[in-house]
Amino acid sequence: MSTILPIPFSPLGFIYQAALDALRLAADTAESALASQLAAKRAELAAYNAGTVFIGERDADGYRIWEQDQVLEIAIERLAEALLEVRRTFVISAYHHWEVSVVSWARHADPTAKDPGHHDQLVAKAADLGYPADPELCKVRRLANLFKHDSSTARAALEQAVPDHYKAAFANDATRPFWASGARVAPETLNWVFDVVRYSGPFAHGGSRRRATATLSPSGGA
Repeated sequence: MSTILPIPFSPLGFIYQAALDALRLAADTAESALASQLAAKRAELAAYNAGTVFIGERDADGYRIWEQDQVLEIAIERLAEALLEVRRTFVISAYHHWEVSVVSWARHADPTAKDPGHHDQLVAKAADLGYPADPELCKVRRLANLFKHDSSTARAALEQAVPDHYKAAFANDATRPFWASGARVAPETLNWVFDVVRYSGPFAHGGSRRRATATLSPSGGA
């Protein structure tokens, strides 16, 4: 007679990972849609610049008032900034998912206890519950705070904690549209954030785990 060993299953781990997967799907879907629109506008601009037909308006003296390439360039800037805004938003959302999850785990363990408050309390409570945070979650916190506030305090904290991320966030700042946010995030950075948050909580099978990669220092922009 064969013996079937039970496979450990964590409902909290399933919920935590499934919700994070939903955020990742939303981020990927939004980024893919914007990237497709951005590529189409860039192709449209290249085709117009390669053509000979003028689309626009001139005044009585023949000076250009506006032209189609200007319209397309503005559209491209808007889409590029929207793409960055998606990434910034999901850095915040991923970190917030961990925050609210720790509070939920604490309430599940002891409904009468006071909710943990700031980041250090959340880290300590998660460790007490058996779900130690990834060592780099403190860096994700600094990045999320930067994208939420973009204050001088948030910038200084990020620069001290993660110099590479700070440099990437403000790379080529002078070349960006005047209305754009001061902070940017690269695709590699968003991947790193989701990875760190994923390994800062339980899994459906196997409890908590550690990431194979110790650190990542992404750079770049849109």
